[in-house]
Amino acid sequence: MGLFSKKPEKLNIDRKDCDKKKAAFRKIFNEAVPYGDSFNILNAGSSRSKVKKGFFMDTVKTTFYYYILGYRPSDNKMALVQICHDLSWHGKAFYIDVDAVEDVYYDAKLHQACLICRMANGSYKEIFTLKDSDRNALYLPNISQKKEIEAFLDFLEKLRCILENNGCHLSKWKR
Repeated sequence: MGLFSKKPEKLNIDRKDCDKKKAAFRKIFNEAVPYGDSFNILNAGSSRSKVKKGFFMDTVKTTFYYYILGYRPSDNKMALVQICHDLSWHGKAFYIDVDAVEDVYYDAKLHQACLICRMANGSYKEIFTLKDSDRNALYLPNISQKKEIEAFLDFLEKLRCILENNGCHLSKWKR
């Protein structure tokens, strides 16, 4: 440790509340996805930023999205269900076509997994932030999902092997 480095703080997580949230995630995912019980699920976040050029200064508007990310290792299916931060609302399921995925990478420092998918008009990135949150966090507090994240990263590594066998040029992977 250096002179100015700081020890990472241990997260303050209430296990009972965390288990209630995970049960709510499962219920929401099962409502939105047929045969939802066959998917492994975890909480994932995403953000999009827009820069608006101004005369004197530029403004940046960032929008945060919260998802329940489901994946099934048996057939490599993935589904996203957008949720509200207080779990009072959820959207319809969005399925990620694994055949359209061109690259998968993970940045351990930022806790972000990225899927790059090809579409008719080019390609797009779907970047997911995968990390635990303290019970003092502003949005979606009290989430501990270390086992779920590790299982999802194992799934992504297997998906990378499939992509590599299909001839895709992949980015570096560091866990």
